[in-house]
Amino acid sequence: MACRVKSDLPYTVDFEFTVLAHQPPNYVKTRVEGFFEGEIDRRLEQLSQGQTKLTLREQTETRWASSTSRPGLAVAGS
Repeated sequence: MACRVKSDLPYTVDFEFTVLAHQPPNYVKTRVEGFFEGEIDRRLEQLSQGQTKLTLREQTETRWASSTSRPGLAVAGS
């Protein structure tokens, strides 16, 4: 699936993502490629009635699309 995101940023973010694993309704793992690349895991866990925990693990690297040289940004979350 391809996505194009435009917000208050001075640029548009283009990327594609592919679902690598899906265990509805609790888990999905995706691979993203484009403006940023890597893998993202999302897991939902019901803790109690009306309370859900989201665990997000993201291992991506941003690729700047401008003609000027900018360092990439590595983001890792848990």
